[in-house]
Amino acid sequence: MNNFLFDKILLGIGILIQVRLLIYFLSRGFKNVNEKYKNDEKKRKVNIFLGWFFFVWLILGTIGSIIIIILF
Repeated sequence: MNNFLFDKILLGIGILIQVRLLIYFLSRGFKNVNEKYKNDEKKRKVNIFLGWFFFVWLILGTIGSIIIIILF
């Protein structure tokens, strides 16, 4: 198999996984964090910050992967 084609297939699978994680965060992820730590404000803020950081990282990774697939 051509390495170029194999790389495109792997990037495509990576994008599918990233999009699935983004959908999870948008649908339930932040709601679960808010409910789980509603009595402990400090833990809730830390977990929301980490959740947003991971969420933004996923968005940038997905966009970057799409750009790489288009360019190469």
